[in-house]
Order: sequence, then C-alpha cells, then structure tokens
Amino acid sequence: MASNARAQVRWYATYANELCLRATNRLLAGAGAGAAHDRNPIQRLVRDISTGARHAMIDFDTAARLQGKSLLGVELDEART
Repeated sequence: MASNARAQVRWYATYANELCLRATNRLLAGAGAGAAHDRNPIQRLVRDISTGARHAMIDFDTAARLQGKSLLGVELDEART
C-alpha cells in the first residue's frame, strides 16, 4: 500500500476513534457521578474507549500531521505511516 494511502487510512481510523471518545465522554457527563462505579456498564465503556484512544497508532496529532503532509505532497517517512 502506498504511503499516502496508509496515511489516509490511519487518519480515518484516528478520527473515528476521536469521535467515539468524544461520544463516550458526553455519555459519561450525562450519566452523572453514578457512572464511575464499577458496577455501571458505562464505566467499562469509557475505560475501554479511553484506553484504546491512547494507542500510539491512533495518536491524533501524529495522524493529523501525516495526513496534512500527504495532502500537501510532502514526502512521508515510510517507517511512520
């Protein structure tokens, strides 16, 4: 797969994850303090999404930088895409 295509796929995955993270944070805010208890299924959802969002491959700033370089025609480092 070409590096430009990899950068675009990485951006799409990263942005989708960002939207999921925002949605779960809004859900948590609406659920109130009770959502922090271990017995509440929202707590597990928020924890799982938040943990996944910290994965290096879907780091928002890195993916945005790579996608920007790709769109501007700047050569991409093969090891980072």
